Amino acid sequence: MQTIMHQYLKSVWVLGIFFSYTQCSQHYMYTYQPDEIEWALGDDFSFIQLEAGDTVASIGAATGWFEVAYSTYRDSLVFYVEDIDPESLQQKNLDKLLRFYERKFDEPISNTFILQLGTESSTKLPSNTFDKVLLRLSFHEFSERDAMMKEVLRILKPRGIFYMAETLVDSTGKLEPNCGHPLLSKEDLLKDMQAYGFQEIGMSDPSYSFEEDSSYVFTMIRFQQKRSK
Repeated sequence: MQTIMHQYLKSVWVLGIFFSYTQCSQHYMYTYQPDEIEWALGDDFSFIQLEAGDTVASIGAATGWFEVAYSTYRDSLVFYVEDIDPESLQQKNLDKLLRFYERKFDEPISNTFILQLGTESSTKLPSNTFDKVLLRLSFHEFSERDAMMKEVLRILKPRGIFYMAETLVDSTGKLEPNCGHPLLSKEDLLKDMQAYGFQEIGMSDPSYSFEEDSSYVFTMIRFQQKRSK
């Protein structure tokens, strides 16, 4: 478990990044220096277990900043980068990120990236295709939550893994400070996922507090489709 000071410093830094992401799309171009990336995203990379040959859908991925950063950690992957914002989801933005990391790490990124513009109720991604589906800090913003979770079930292979990262709260009703959407408690989120047909198969330790308030915690959860009896 991280020290209190480490948690605080990381929360302040990530809060600044998250604020820029939620306020205007051009700030989704945030990048990490090589000496920052392990500290900032190492826990995420370790928890999200992508394997060579995996086809991965990332829903609500903006510019693909996380997927490109992850590609400095693991290769031989195919990423479908999905978002509903055409200003963020552009090839020129993805190319800038690729050039940045290839220059900073002094090696080419070999993963494949396919951009897909979705809608609030559909990813427009192919059915029964993905070994892994990623959903990072987007579930609480879904306006068509039922439709989008049906989409996850539709596009995921039968024994595929669904990874969700969310800011969770200690009691229902608290709002995300920047976007203003309601956040969920861990108990409510797991209950919702059960109703959507998923079972939890792994959960990270809360890695940092949000906005200096320990009742806001970032958590990653690993799900799989429930098997029919």
